[in-house]
Amino acid sequence: MTDRLIVLGTGNANATRCYNTCFAIDTENGLLLCDAGGGSGILRQLEDASITWDRIHHLIVTHAHTDHLLGVVWVIRMVATWMNNGKYDGELHIYCHHTVRDGLIQMAKLTLQKKMIDRLDDRILFHTITDGHKEQMLGREVTFFDIRSTKMKQYGFTMPIAGGRTLCCLGDEPYNPECRAYVEGADWLLCEAFCLYGDRDRFKPYEKHHSTVKEACELAQGLHIPNLVLWHTEDKTIARRKQLYTAEGSAYYNGRLFVPDDLDVIELGGMLNFDNHDSRLRFVDLLLERDTLDNIPSAQLPEGYSFAFYRPGDRDQWIDIECSARELSSFEQGVKVWQEYYGSCENALDKRMLFIVNPKGEKVATATAYQLDDPDMGQVHWVAIRREEQGKGLARPLIAKVLEVMRDLGGKRAFLHTQTTTWVACRLYLQFGFHPTAESAEKHRDGWRIMRALTDHPALDGFEPAEMDTVLNQSDFGGKSC
Repeated sequence: MTDRLIVLGTGNANATRCYNTCFAIDTENGLLLCDAGGGSGILRQLEDASITWDRIHHLIVTHAHTDHLLGVVWVIRMVATWMNNGKYDGELHIYCHHTVRDGLIQMAKLTLQKKMIDRLDDRILFHTITDGHKEQMLGREVTFFDIRSTKMKQYGFTMPIAGGRTLCCLGDEPYNPECRAYVEGADWLLCEAFCLYGDRDRFKPYEKHHSTVKEACELAQGLHIPNLVLWHTEDKTIARRKQLYTAEGSAYYNGRLFVPDDLDVIELGGMLNFDNHDSRLRFVDLLLERDTLDNIPSAQLPEGYSFAFYRPGDRDQWIDIECSARELSSFEQGVKVWQEYYGSCENALDKRMLFIVNPKGEKVATATAYQLDDPDMGQVHWVAIRREEQGKGLARPLIAKVLEVMRDLGGKRAFLHTQTTTWVACRLYLQFGFHPTAESAEKHRDGWRIMRALTDHPALDGFEPAEMDTVLNQSDFGGKSC
């Protein structure tokens, strides 16, 4: 059985359009509940998630903020009632630090009947956690760590999940480097993202000791974490939250990004951790097109970076970028490729070949608005970003800019060739409004099924996700990248 993450709430403390962030992890040995939101709304969330009280035997309470704590009183009330009515076997174990424990006991004594309070320290048992403390639950060793909150004592935790993987819950505040030993190496990271980086002036996350989508994604990218779940968000953008957060996050993070809604269920097995240029994937050519060059998504370069067009003498820097990005295997191959595609049209590259220049003045990324025989159709050509510059938010501005260049040169539609082994780039193109060409949808159907399995992008809803044995490369063949 694959473990499942049942998302009970995704909002921050003031959210009214969704429930406060809390969740359950469903395993073959039982269910673990983490936090319970800010009140009786937990009753509805658990009911809608088809979680009955007799399934909850382990509850982690990360800290004492109202949006995490007050719902726990309702959990205690309902479990105690089920115990007293003979419907609940065994014990409820609550894991929290001593301040939370004392507060919960006091609130229970103030608000609950004696017959419910009598279950405390009888069959409702508190376990006091400290930094590095370990507890056995559901047949697994869970490790707690102090997240070094500047507002209130708070704990995150790591735990093994099915398939030999590890999940880390970071709490609801920004990552502290002192916690690196607990977070690094996780396969799944559960992380707060108060709002979009682009909305930071509107929602002021830093004043509230929270981070944005950009920072959460940069963290996961820097720690090489393959799966990232973002929640504990504002709710003013909830109608488009998944779309907006995914678009911003994908500029900084190459892994699998989840922006769930309340009551979503995420399978924690999923795909292996694939690189953005990964020979372990089965190679299949893919052809995409964009039907119009209107409404190109906007994206800004990070501070200190700038665009530059080709100038005579830039060939070797172009080859160096392509080799670093693993698009080419050697300088000699680069010379041949350059001659094949650009040797006869170098005089036009000063208007078509783009570079991104970093704050040190180094060219670190490139893409070309290549002209095809059809004057209305341009090709996005030989896109590459140096390996050490990937994950810094360069890809989206680069694609946006090359499409703008194509449009300004009279193009009306765009085409590109990529492949399954560069699946992260393909995902970005889909986000920019590209879709499979009719020919490719038929001829390369297996490739699009692989892309559906890796990205689950809505543009690929017409393809069934591929099974793992057809996703993986079963031979040593490869192919040219674009």
